[in-house]
Amino acid sequence: MPKTIDEQQQRAIAIESLAKHNDKDTRNDKYFEKGPVLSLDGITNKVAAADDADLNIVLQDFSMYRSVFVPDLDSEVILWSKWEDADNVWTFKIATDGSLSFTAIVGAVASGTYSTAAGIVEAGTYVDVGFVSDRDGDRGQFYYNEKAIATIKTVEMVATTLTNTGALNWGFDGALSYSKHEDYYGTLWNIAHTPAEAVDIVSGNIQTKWQYGSADLIVPSDDCADDDTPNWTEANGALAYGSSKYALTVTAGDTLATTLDEAATVIGRTYRATALFKGIADAGLSSGIMTLTGQPSDTETVTIGLKVYQFQTTLTNVDGNVKIGLSASATIDNLISAINLDSGGGTTYAALMTVSPDAEASAGAGDTMDLLSKASGVVANLVATTETMATAGSFASATLTGAYDASVGSTVLIKIFDNAGTGLLATSDTITLTAAYQTATVDWEATETDNKLVITVPADSVSDNGIVYIDEIETHALGCVAHYAQESISAGFVYDLSSNANHGTATSAEALNILGFATDGSSFILPTATPSAANASGVKGTVTWDTSYIYVCTATDTWERVGIATW
Repeated sequence: MPKTIDEQQQRAIAIESLAKHNDKDTRNDKYFEKGPVLSLDGITNKVAAADDADLNIVLQDFSMYRSVFVPDLDSEVILWSKWEDADNVWTFKIATDGSLSFTAIVGAVASGTYSTAAGIVEAGTYVDVGFVSDRDGDRGQFYYNEKAIATIKTVEMVATTLTNTGALNWGFDGALSYSKHEDYYGTLWNIAHTPAEAVDIVSGNIQTKWQYGSADLIVPSDDCADDDTPNWTEANGALAYGSSKYALTVTAGDTLATTLDEAATVIGRTYRATALFKGIADAGLSSGIMTLTGQPSDTETVTIGLKVYQFQTTLTNVDGNVKIGLSASATIDNLISAINLDSGGGTTYAALMTVSPDAEASAGAGDTMDLLSKASGVVANLVATTETMATAGSFASATLTGAYDASVGSTVLIKIFDNAGTGLLATSDTITLTAAYQTATVDWEATETDNKLVITVPADSVSDNGIVYIDEIETHALGCVAHYAQESISAGFVYDLSSNANHGTATSAEALNILGFATDGSSFILPTATPSAANASGVKGTVTWDTSYIYVCTATDTWERVGIATW
């Protein structure tokens, strides 16, 4: 069983390569090179996986994919069918006229009917066929040989109109009909469409959705539309909510900014975490506030950056001197004019006054003065704001605050750890920040019920107080419910390669190409499987093994075994 998405991606690349070959007889795809998985006779052959919670496509959208050889169209080719009873069933099939169809019946009522024109599939050809649902968009989309084709909607399907009880069948409709074809490869996925993916369905650019998808969002998925920051633990940084996004600010003096949450995971299942990141192109300014609660005394001072301002009852013409007005409000207006070198030189402040090199001033609410730095970036947070007034007023802080450096060009990534926070399980690709959102993605197999999701800004990437914006943090359970190929077949069984352990039983079907031959032809590799009993279902001539025995099926449903020993 593939344990990593990388292995599945390799499969995806192989399948997507099929699109380059219109002549099915000349394909070089590895699945077609190796031949079919199963040969179904259309009489009694079928494969069925018993009902299982992981086989649920009721609540999510889904994508279905099959690679098959169609020898004739004398009868329907049943690709997937989930049968509860005649009144509750869904079926994906190739009709005798060569059209594709998906039909859902719930409570004896047609609850989703989609089809294509006749003549899409021809007898005697190898075909790749797929169907992708989009219940929110009230549509479904068929694919033929990796291309979107015109889809006819007769009855639209909504989120609740699918049955989930009963076996998942292929080659059999669940009642009476069997189909004749050769089976090469198949996947069935739960998927959660984003609006962009729904557009892809219409445009035909959806092939990868046949390989990947996601089921319901799980905790701690966070769309950042509300202030959910208490869910997160911060280290060497401050995470704040604002305007439907998070701002992660690297704390001054620290070497690494991280913020983390615990994902509610099921051990052994595969998950995908994604988040959107962007940076700030321009550095920010710092600011400050001074409040007068009364009149300053003669010779008391205010310092802003490198310049000292002295209040005087009688104004003298020395750079920095400011006249005390008739009220606190008048005095603060005189100081603002002096800082900016506005009107009043020689009257409300010294004629020799020079403009402040560090800040601009403006009137605030009441008897307050607002300051804004002239420099940008964190250096502006070093501008001093102090005073010597005994009781008349004060600054909000000893320096201007709030400036930040540009973060475009910095990097960010997602890491997944075990619950202890010491075992690294997976890492996303590193995102170099731009002024537009980009997506970071990481896939992993859960080792505990609460693996840690960590958003990390590397130490040498962003300056202290640099800001990284984060949005749409999502964790999904990857929703593969069936995934099989030659590697997942032994006589009588189809081994599901997805996260659920409910394998399919092939009844009477001939399992083909189940042996892996060495490249030099000198040996072959037997499949591993353990018959449940001496009379377990089996086809005469089948050989398999486990760590204790070699098993031989000597007659129909009759197994014998020999022990394995060291030598």
